[in-house]
Amino acid sequence: MASDFEYVAFIIEQLRPLGHITYRRMMGEYIIYYKNKYLVTVADNEVYLKVTDKVLPYLKEEVYKPFYKGGKPTLLIRDVDDSDYLCNLVLITY
Repeated sequence: MASDFEYVAFIIEQLRPLGHITYRRMMGEYIIYYKNKYLVTVADNEVYLKVTDKVLPYLKEEVYKPFYKGGKPTLLIRDVDDSDYLCNLVLITY
C-alpha cells in the first residue's frame, strides 16, 4: 500500500521549522532528506527514522519495524503530531 501524499505533506509541514527539507518519491513511498541527508521514510502512511545510538534516549517509545517486507528494522515514530518532538529527533539523528 502506497502512502497518501496528503500524509506526506503533513509530515513535511511538521518538519518545516528545520528548513532544508526535501523529499523524493520512491516506489510509492517517500524518502525525506534533511540538508541532503536521508533520515526519514514515509511508507504505508507511517514514519520511519534511521536508527542511530544518539537518538535512542530521546524516543518516547522504541519501536523497530522494517518499512518493507524483508527490510532492515528502522525506528517507527508514532507521535508525528508533535512537531517539536519530530524535529528534535531529526536534528539528533542528523
